[in-house]
Amino acid sequence: FMKNLDIGNTFLGFFQQDLALDYLIKAVDEEPSNGEALLSLGKCYLYDNRFAEAEENLSKSAELIPDNSEVWLLLGVLCKNKNREADAVKYFNKTQELGLKDDELFRIIGLVYLAMGKLVEAEENLHRSAQIAPNIAETYYLLARVERSRDDFERTKSLLLKAIELDPDNVTYWYYLGSAHYYCDDFEKALIIFKKCNSINDKKFEVWNDMGLTYLQLEDYEQAKKCLLRSMELTPLHFRPYYNTACVYSITGELDNALEYLEKAFQLCSRRVCVLSPKDHDLRNLWNNPKFVHMFLKYCNENKPSA
Repeated sequence: FMKNLDIGNTFLGFFQQDLALDYLIKAVDEEPSNGEALLSLGKCYLYDNRFAEAEENLSKSAELIPDNSEVWLLLGVLCKNKNREADAVKYFNKTQELGLKDDELFRIIGLVYLAMGKLVEAEENLHRSAQIAPNIAETYYLLARVERSRDDFERTKSLLLKAIELDPDNVTYWYYLGSAHYYCDDFEKALIIFKKCNSINDKKFEVWNDMGLTYLQLEDYEQAKKCLLRSMELTPLHFRPYYNTACVYSITGELDNALEYLEKAFQLCSRRVCVLSPKDHDLRNLWNNPKFVHMFLKYCNENKPSA
């Protein structure tokens, strides 16, 4: 069973800070002297532009794992965003003392800015990284993530193909390429690419989840259910495959099954499901169902902010 730190880091890798935060707080509560847990929690706060909480946790992490260059780099980015230039320079110099190369420095800074939603700054740093070391696949992958955030799918695909050319067995690059084709409604091509992902590594829950969605779009509902079930088995605490399975059962008119999976999704991440479910036409067969209404009121009133 995955540890809280592992789960939190999984969500953090998708820039899903809201989903990562609870697990990372639990991880630090379990092991207050775990420098890696404090690093991840500080990173999560930084990604969310919560600088005070980020600095508190990153500073504690730096005391515990002072030879970890990422801690100092994140502190540098934080200080730069708080206009503490002298501190930022000090921390960036520290990373280089620890052996971080310039291309790595700019690439990680670009990743952090991408996670923070600062796309111009992300792109600037990633291009600087590419100029220094033009044959690093990860740089082009991160640039693709920048273009994906801008909904420029053609540019996204082009950059991912460059990353794949340099690192052809990286399942993450293939996954995002498949996702780009999915969002361009090229479902047959997306399915081929997701199958390619599984030929490299069939243990990625996000691949199975998105393959299930692709089969849903192709109206192959039985295959969609099988893929989504596999996604749940691999990562049982992510709400997405449960939510998507509810959509499949809603479309096929199996409403009791749809409600069962939807409730599990509510339990795992009500704040997301409360926003999605009343607008998702795949769930329209549930909207007037008294059980759905009861479920929605139960989970969504609990999370409604007080006046």
